[in-house]
Amino acid sequence: MPISAERLKEVELIKDEDINLSDISELDGEFFEHAAMVIRIPNGIKIVIAPQTWQALANSPEGLEYHVKQIKLALKNYSEKQIT
Repeated sequence: MPISAERLKEVELIKDEDINLSDISELDGEFFEHAAMVIRIPNGIKIVIAPQTWQALANSPEGLEYHVKQIKLALKNYSEKQIT
């Protein structure tokens, strides 16, 4: 279910310390051994990244968020070249 722009703005204003995480269990190493990172792109495409790759990206000096942005940019550039 998509989130409305108005609700997204409300959520973005919530401070981290105001979020109650007490009912969420801690994630351990076993979780990350079997987890896959899924990047959703607005047009409905889903990209699944293997756990080992995800760990390598997350542990890199640049951080995971940087690599996700780079992946999205690379796909955007690729798709634009395919259209022209």
